[in-house]
Amino acid sequence: MKALRGRDVLAVSLGALVLAYSAGFAVAVRLDPDAAWSRFAALTAAEHDARAVRYGDRALASWEELEAVEIGGTGPLLGPNDGEEEVPSDLIARRRAVADAHYRGGDRQAAVDNYTAVLAEADLADLSDDERVEINRRIAELELRLGRVQRPAIIVAKFLDRAGDAAAGAGAARDGVPMSQQHFLEMVDAFRPMFVDVLPADGSGAEVTGNQDDVLSAAEAFTRVGGYYALQAEGSYAAAGLLAVALRAREKALGPDHPDTVQTALLLASIYESIDRMSDAERLYERVFQAQERAKGSNNPELSLYIRLLVSIYEKQGRFTEAEALNQHMRKIFRDAYGARRYAANQSRDRRLSVNRPVSERFPLGSDFVPTDLVAANAFDITLSKTPELEEMRVRLAEGSGTSLPRQLS
Repeated sequence: MKALRGRDVLAVSLGALVLAYSAGFAVAVRLDPDAAWSRFAALTAAEHDARAVRYGDRALASWEELEAVEIGGTGPLLGPNDGEEEVPSDLIARRRAVADAHYRGGDRQAAVDNYTAVLAEADLADLSDDERVEINRRIAELELRLGRVQRPAIIVAKFLDRAGDAAAGAGAARDGVPMSQQHFLEMVDAFRPMFVDVLPADGSGAEVTGNQDDVLSAAEAFTRVGGYYALQAEGSYAAAGLLAVALRAREKALGPDHPDTVQTALLLASIYESIDRMSDAERLYERVFQAQERAKGSNNPELSLYIRLLVSIYEKQGRFTEAEALNQHMRKIFRDAYGARRYAANQSRDRRLSVNRPVSERFPLGSDFVPTDLVAANAFDITLSKTPELEEMRVRLAEGSGTSLPRQLS
């Protein structure tokens, strides 16, 4: 066999050294957290976050085992701590650095887990308020990109709280509003398209989980954020999805007749009406009407509000016969509730006391005064309880030009 030449020997030797070094390095970064962290720091400095995170994760796992040993336990890999290894004092900062690397590298769940651990473990002195806000913003963003909405809604609702007066003037000029409040409102606004991407207008695919207190707290957050977006010119679809989730949560926790459930249904129905989802709006208005009918009684005049909402939906759909039937029902409710008492009082009341005039001694009215600007109420399809010729069955026209409606209807 031909003997190896000198350069071949050198190449083989160098190759063996490289293999030995690689094997030693692999063992070191696997068993020595400081070595793993050095590798993580070098790779992140070179902007190789996707490669760096495995070393950062390995270092954190080793230090967590050391922490368990230091409080009296033993780690599954390291065994009892012999004092040669120590947990770094800046472990929270290092965990955040790993979370940041996962955030940049694209591992969303790992980033969420590490950011959550940072918030749970950090004392007030470890993180400034701005740092906590940014971590929460990133968690909300990552959760939405993972298709989850409950935690982001709660976080954004807290941002909305901190927006203060800036949120109260949604859609208006924000001059004079403190910069800090504007910053929080800008973050809330930035989440609007993210909610639209995740939540359809009917809120399908998203459920609120937890015990009843958690569900109600989350439902309140969904309602508040959805209500804010509803005030924006382009916020209807985000508002619809958020409010739909809140409505299902409140129905489940409180029942369909609870005032909070009814309030959410009314708000959602108005949003559906604005984005031309008339069948969904009609369904919700009917449910609200039925809930209020059960709560207040079938002849309560307050039902007229919900009847008018349904009438508006029918009219927009061209269903005028159904709209007129509801109007007739509404007039019947008013006659049943007020007719007998009101018209009985009119028989003995001096109508001149009800004339709209300045209350002043300079403008007295004689005992024979009869107003000249009253017209027959039946000319405007107002339901009467007496013959239209009677003076008390007349109404005063609205002031100004451009309308011939009675004052009460203009």
